[in-house]
Amino acid sequence: RGLASLPPTLYVAGVKDRFLGHPVDVQRFQAESGMSAAHSFMMFGSAAGRAQWKKLGIPHQMHRYWQPSLVDHDHVSMLAAPSAQTDVFPHIRHWLDTHSKKP
Repeated sequence: RGLASLPPTLYVAGVKDRFLGHPVDVQRFQAESGMSAAHSFMMFGSAAGRAQWKKLGIPHQMHRYWQPSLVDHDHVSMLAAPSAQTDVFPHIRHWLDTHSKKP
């Protein structure tokens, strides 16, 4: 089947994830998987933390993928932080609803 036949895929990263899914690595993986309109990338972090992105190794061109959240998320907090229910899950739910095949 090959990479071109991948279903719509959402790639997510937390701006403070330095080891398990650094945003740059996740975006590179997305590119290796085959870029298409059905593939999306979201990066979750706070507005206050944007000043530290360069220090975290996040290049300026990735700012367009930023989804504002209450905290600067890492690999675990995107799922486990109490704020994830309001600042991460709705974005993922919207993407799933948009890309779901409906009968």
